[in-house]
Amino acid sequence: MKTTTLKAIAISTALLTAPAALWAQSDTHKMEHKAEAAAQETSNEVSDAWVQTKLEAAFAADDQLSAWDIDTEVQGDTAYLNGEVETEAVKSLAEETAKNIDGIANVENKLTVKAGNAS
Repeated sequence: MKTTTLKAIAISTALLTAPAALWAQSDTHKMEHKAEAAAQETSNEVSDAWVQTKLEAAFAADDQLSAWDIDTEVQGDTAYLNGEVETEAVKSLAEETAKNIDGIANVENKLTVKAGNAS
């Protein structure tokens, strides 16, 4: 009789703790997924910053572009250019320079040409 009672207690305990073990395993999986997503996001941010640094270095190395305060931002494979430049030629040069940077596939060129120089 004691053996039967002990077996019943052991089985009951196993049945009661099994869902808790599965729940803990599920939480661990969710935490691993969140950690992987955070690591990927950090990697993307570092990559964007690196591409932006290359873009800004290219602008600084070009005499026609370095004189202008061109704001740059890179998100994914897109570069965003903002600011004011002297001529349409400088605006086009900035866009072409950005397109030639590894890691940039698209350019949103929102540069404006100084008033009176839009020709």
